[in-house]
Amino acid sequence: MIACLLASALAFQAGDDLERVLSIVDPPDALRAATGLVEPGSRSRAEVEVRYRAGDLFGARRAALAALARGTEDAVLALRATERCTTLRDPAGARTGLRSLVGTLAKAPPAVEQHAAWAGLVARREEELARLDATVEASAVASKRARWCSLLFLASAAGLALLLLRARRSPPAPV
Repeated sequence: MIACLLASALAFQAGDDLERVLSIVDPPDALRAATGLVEPGSRSRAEVEVRYRAGDLFGARRAALAALARGTEDAVLALRATERCTTLRDPAGARTGLRSLVGTLAKAPPAVEQHAAWAGLVARREEELARLDATVEASAVASKRARWCSLLFLASAAGLALLLLRARRSPPAPV
């Protein structure tokens, strides 16, 4: 019982600290405050949010994926990692974030009233990842096709140049 109360108090305190950090307007000050948070999950989440709000999408993605690599099990952090990676067209990172999100929700299911919302978020992120994978694949195919077309054009131009050169060197046919 006391352990539950203590855990609730720490979670509440971590939430308060996170809100305090996110209320700081100046990004460098907010980032310093984020690194000062005691609870690793809150610290990571705060760093990701501060970097995102400051417009540092690559830094937010890097911080989120690093936190997940350290084993941080936080559904919101995993969701943010998935979102940042999808935005930056990083399917491998988005897949890592989504896998972490699904795993975290399986280990610590959300409250019954939040279950449908989380399930919807996961489904939307899976759809986004599928679209991103299709886009990346289509881009790779188009790039390969463009390379082949360029090579074909260069080969055709070289062949035409050789024909013109030969035509100049050939003596005129006797009449």
